[in-house]
This record gives sequence, C-alpha cells and structure tokens, in this order.
Amino acid sequence: MKKKIVFFTGSGVSVNSGLPTYRMEDGLWNDHDINEVATSLAVKNNLPVVNGFFNTMRQKVNLAKPNEAHYSIAKLQDEYDVTVITQNIDNLHERAGTEMVYHLHGNIFETRTTGNSKVVDKRTTNIQDDERCPQTNGKLRPNVVLFDETPHYLNESAKILREADHIIVVGTSLSVWPVNQLILQHRDKEKIIIIDKNKQMLDVLPMLYQCKAFISKDAIEGMNVLTRFL
Repeated sequence: MKKKIVFFTGSGVSVNSGLPTYRMEDGLWNDHDINEVATSLAVKNNLPVVNGFFNTMRQKVNLAKPNEAHYSIAKLQDEYDVTVITQNIDNLHERAGTEMVYHLHGNIFETRTTGNSKVVDKRTTNIQDDERCPQTNGKLRPNVVLFDETPHYLNESAKILREADHIIVVGTSLSVWPVNQLILQHRDKEKIIIIDKNKQMLDVLPMLYQCKAFISKDAIEGMNVLTRFL
C-alpha cells in the first residue's frame, strides 16, 4: 500500500507561474480594498465590482501555466497516495495532473448564485453584469470564499491530515485563519515538513520547531530536495 502524502499549499506554490501572492509587498491586497472586492457585503452592495475583480484574476490564471513545483507534486503520485489541500483558488494543481485536490477557499473557475452555495457552472469566461443562473435566475458570483465566509472542506481536510504519513506545507505563511489551524493545531508535528524560503516563520510560529524539517527554499527548489526528508 502506498504511503499517504498530503500537501498543504498556498500562493507561494503558484508565484513562479506569474500569479501574485496576497500579503507580500507586491501582493494583491496592497492594490485592492478587501472590503470592496472580497466580502459578502461587497457582493450584496456592488456585485459588478466583485465580479470584475475576479474576472481579471480568472484571465490571469487562464494565461498562467503550472510550474515545476506543481509538476513535482503530481509526479509523486507514481510512488505515493497524494492529496493536495490548497488555499489557492487557481487550478494549476489539476492542470499539472494532481488528481485529488481540495480547494479550501474555492475555485475561481466555478460560479454560484448569490442566494445559495450550489455550484451552477464551470467556466473560463467572464461573469457578465447582471448575468443570472439559468436554473434559479439568481445572480452569479465566483465560487470563492470571501473574507467573512466559511472555508470549504475543513472537516474533510482535518481527517485527511490525521491519516497522512507525511504532511508537506508549501508556499504558505500559515497566517490565514481558520485554515492555518489545520496545521498549527495538528497533533503529529513530527509528520510535517515546511517548504518556505522565509525562515522568519519560525520566529513568528515557534511551534514549527517541532516539525520534522524546515526547507528554507522556494517551492520549486524545495520540491527538488524534498525526497531527502521523506
């Protein structure tokens, strides 16, 4: 039976594909007001602005390509039972070939109506102003988790992590609540390997010293040396 590896990924795994992070110096939230584009109140009060923001992001993801880190994760499926739990709303893990991917913060290529959480469409095109679901006639929005909304798959992810033989954290500062608690509150820290070039994480989150290893490299370089630690 193959050993189970669970990857817990963030925006740092996609940065080498040309997609911006959110909180770094050049991150998205330095150029956009969260309250205008990423809250349920913004959806209620100014849906065209919210959809316009995510339309632009969707087109950037369409143009991006999986990088070596995405492909390295997918390649490990030859030897391991691999699951990816990601904070990212892009689809680069899937496009690289990873079969089992859980999107904690939703998927930018899915849409749902403003009145319920049912996914009604998958698309690569823009959501038009006042576009409505053909089944419910509800207005459409991206199926992404906004700042005041509950992440997806929290219970399922906790179970998957408990059953893992190895947990690899790649490209995330573990600063986003509540999904960061899946790692920070995990009981078996000795199963966890961190890949992140920012060693200051250890000062901010000293409990990470309990982890099996900290690989101080970016996602691509870190994945290239990961097998030494498995």
